Amino acid sequence: EYVGTVSLLANSPGMVSDSRKLLSYGSRFEMFRRSLANVLGRQVSRGQVPMEIARDVAREVAYDRPHEVYGF
Repeated sequence: EYVGTVSLLANSPGMVSDSRKLLSYGSRFEMFRRSLANVLGRQVSRGQVPMEIARDVAREVAYDRPHEVYGF
């Protein structure tokens, strides 16, 4: 029922950057996390995704997947 709304997002490798400005990683990552939280929050408030699934997707996209893909 809710798989279609999060499937692309859940398979995202996380924030992508051009790596030209190493000092801006912190602020870029913070904006990515805020945008991700807004998207997932809207889906939860509309009843499209349960809170537990949104929480798991956020953790996967913001931490687990980048750690797995990029090794940091």
